[in-house]
Amino acid sequence: MSKIPVGQLHSLSIRDLTNGNPLLPGAIWRGEVNWRYFSVGIRISNDGVWLSYRWREYFKVVEKQDRIEFSWLTVGYGTRAYFQCPVCGRRCGKIFLNFGRWACKQCAEACSDGCNSTPTFRRLGQLEKLKRRLGAKGGNPVARPRYMHRKTFHRLYDKARLLCDECSGDMAVFMVRVSKSIDKLKL
Repeated sequence: MSKIPVGQLHSLSIRDLTNGNPLLPGAIWRGEVNWRYFSVGIRISNDGVWLSYRWREYFKVVEKQDRIEFSWLTVGYGTRAYFQCPVCGRRCGKIFLNFGRWACKQCAEACSDGCNSTPTFRRLGQLEKLKRRLGAKGGNPVARPRYMHRKTFHRLYDKARLLCDECSGDMAVFMVRVSKSIDKLKL
């Protein structure tokens, strides 16, 4: 069974609540986070956070309220707040909404965005990243960026050419498979 990429789940982070400021025990904060078809009302108290959220499910609006406790960790410069997973009790900095419940990444059965991709698509992603780093725009040939060393540029350019060759080979194999499956359908 493949896991759900975290980019497809609604999430709430301690950083979202604090905006860079430390979350102090006893602080009260009220706010709302709006996503498409989904909104969360947030109320923070000294021992946890209350999440009142609503979403559209077909033609009805579903409302729910959950409480998630904080776990406080004493560090060298004070205390730091974390969410405590309502499912397993694990300390986490980000919680995800999956199957109608808030949970940590492991309990929500989530993975990073690239975990379900094939090696070919991972290579294509690496190639796009290299192209951006080399300054390629559209179909234009790559010129060495202004402050990049020549040796670094040639190393990255060679790596991009190698990835491009591997991807074109993968696409050729894919096209052969597709043509064989089409031929089977014609019979």
